Amino acid sequence: MSIAYHAARDPFRKQALMDKEQAEAGGVAAVNRALAILQAFENSVDGMTLTDLMNTTGLYHSTILRLCESLENFRYLKRLPDGRYMLGPTPFYALFTGVLLFVSSLVAGWFENWFVWHRLDSAIAWNPKIVARLGAARARRWSVYWRQNITGFASNISLGLMLGLVPPVAAFFALPLDVRHVTLASGQLAAAVGALGLGTLLSAAFWWCVAGIAVTGLFNLAFSFFLAFRVALRSRGIRLADESRIRSAFRRRLWQQPLSFLLPPRQPAIASPA
Repeated sequence: MSIAYHAARDPFRKQALMDKEQAEAGGVAAVNRALAILQAFENSVDGMTLTDLMNTTGLYHSTILRLCESLENFRYLKRLPDGRYMLGPTPFYALFTGVLLFVSSLVAGWFENWFVWHRLDSAIAWNPKIVARLGAARARRWSVYWRQNITGFASNISLGLMLGLVPPVAAFFALPLDVRHVTLASGQLAAAVGALGLGTLLSAAFWWCVAGIAVTGLFNLAFSFFLAFRVALRSRGIRLADESRIRSAFRRRLWQQPLSFLLPPRQPAIASPA
C-alpha cells in the first residue's frame, strides 16, 4: 500500500515507512532532509528551535533532532545553551573558500593580461633558441598551448597555494579561519572509502559526508560566482534596470540549462592546415 494510505491512518507509520525507503535508497533521503534543514537557516538571524525547524521543513521532531545531532557532530550546526540551533563554522569556512576561489580567478586574469601584454606567445614561437631546439612547428604549437592554458595554470597553482597556506598562516595569527573545498573533501572521502572498504558505502556516515560535500560545493561555487558577477557588472557600468534583466536571464538559464554552469562549453573543432 502507498505511504499516503498509511499516513491517513497513522502518521508515525508514515515516518517509519519513509525511513525504510530512505535506507533502501542508500541514504539519499537523509541527504535531502539534511539539506532542507540547512536551507531553513537562510533567513535566520537568532537561530532556530526544533519547533521552528518543524514548521519550516515539515519534518517530525524525532527526525529533526537526529539530523541536527549529526549536523552538529560535523560542525554544520551549533547548539546554543538555550536549545536553539545556529549554523556552525563549516558553512562559513566554505564561503571563505569561495572568496579564495574568486581571488584565484583574479590572479589568473592578471597572469593572462601579463602574458598577452608581453606577447610571450610570439616570443616562444619565434625565439631562435626555442626554434632551434624544438623546431618551428613544435615551437608554434608550444606557444599556442601556453596561450590557451596560462589562465588555468595560474588559477590552479594560486588556489592550491592559498588552500595550503592560508590555514597555517591564520592559525599563526590566532585567526579562526579554515578552508572547506569540495575537491579536497571529495578526495578525502574517496581515500576513506579506499582505506575502509566498499562496505563504507552502506553506512550512514558516508552519506552524511556526501551531504556535506554537496553543501560545501554549493557554497564554494555560489559565493565565488556572486563575487565575480558583481565585479563584472561594475566593470561594465551596468545600470540598475539592466541588472534586473541580467538576473532574470540568469535565473532562466539556471532553470533551463543548469549543467551549463558546471560543464565548459564545447569548443568547435578547428581544422589543422594541410
